[in-house]
Amino acid sequence: MYGGADVELSHVAGANLHNLTINKTSANTVNASSNLDINGSFSLSSGYFAAPAVMNVRNSWYNYVSPTALIEGTGKVIFDGISSYVYHNENFHELEVALLNNSYFLAITSGRVVTCASYNWTLGALKVLGGTFTLVGKTTNLYWTQALPGDAFFYRVTAVVPCSLL
Repeated sequence: MYGGADVELSHVAGANLHNLTINKTSANTVNASSNLDINGSFSLSSGYFAAPAVMNVRNSWYNYVSPTALIEGTGKVIFDGISSYVYHNENFHELEVALLNNSYFLAITSGRVVTCASYNWTLGALKVLGGTFTLVGKTTNLYWTQALPGDAFFYRVTAVVPCSLL
């Protein structure tokens, strides 16, 4: 979505977007007024994005602006495809890993900081590959194991274990 005006984005239930790129002028916002299903990557290149209540992303997350350019509100971002990456610093309100199977993962790349107020695991893994994952609120089904110095892998177990990796 390009241009110099605020816009509203929505699609009907059952529809999806292949990729979503936001490239507005610096002061303009794309407001998602319905849940979104992105069967590719999300990219915020310039401007602001006001997230919907639920946003499914099948591939990777790029925020070239800053964490404040995502207006997350009380929305949930669900990564639901194969292995995905968060390539920039980001603040999510609610983050869910619901990948296609347990051999896939959502990775926080080296030097990146990802913060969320709520984390839920359904299927797959959250891998912190030299980055930082900070959970500042509640979680369900979180367990972590240290694999290599600087890396952590989060999987599901029956116990609930709040954590912060700094």
